[in-house]
Amino acid sequence: MSILKIDRHKRILQAIADRQRVALSDLESELRASRITIQRDLVELENRGLLKRFHGGAMSRDYAGNLYDHTLRKTLNVDIKRKIAAKAANLIKPGAHIGMDASSTVYYLSECMFPENIQVLTLGVDTFAKLSEHPHVQLVLAGGRLNRMTNTLSGSEAVSVIRNYHFDLCFISAESFVPGFGFVDPYADEIMVKQALMKASEKTVILLDSSKITQSAGLVLCSADQVDHLVTDNPLDKELKKIFKGKIL
Repeated sequence: MSILKIDRHKRILQAIADRQRVALSDLESELRASRITIQRDLVELENRGLLKRFHGGAMSRDYAGNLYDHTLRKTLNVDIKRKIAAKAANLIKPGAHIGMDASSTVYYLSECMFPENIQVLTLGVDTFAKLSEHPHVQLVLAGGRLNRMTNTLSGSEAVSVIRNYHFDLCFISAESFVPGFGFVDPYADEIMVKQALMKASEKTVILLDSSKITQSAGLVLCSADQVDHLVTDNPLDKELKKIFKGKIL
């Protein structure tokens, strides 16, 4: 039996209130409605200012704002991010060439002690400023468009700069990991530069808060096979250990 539009809207808004973000596929299943029907509902609700759509789902407007508020994101789960960063720092060897994205988790890597004579390119203005406190680190801030809310650089200009480099390691983060799909992020411009870092690197290291694993998000960043190391804070379940066998730190 089909659900009336007004009832679908109520249930969509309740799902977003409860979970902050929901995948289109989940709404199809829960509401027993077609994808095109749910998409029309989301467009209507977004036009009314009640949610924010992303590729593959929708999220609350507050949550969408928080994703782009870099200052706020740096204050969330700080102890967990520092724990992850400390583990990741052990991968850096003297003389290494490193690429870093502009994520708040990777920012805390810039607080760690580094071996001598390393070179770092980053897309994060805050990360660049923190790394400048290390006198033995050679720094490059990638060009590109500045997002003033996130204090990050992105776009085709940033990708062009990255293509001129070759890294031993790149350190990036993702919004979540979804088994069967891979690591995902909601914003295409951030994915573009992260994929460029991966392509320019011998090895890719993803730093991910364990609470984000198996959550739904938007666009696929990369598969588990494309990642050399996953650095997280808590032990993974049996299924995820199998997926990331030999890669978990």
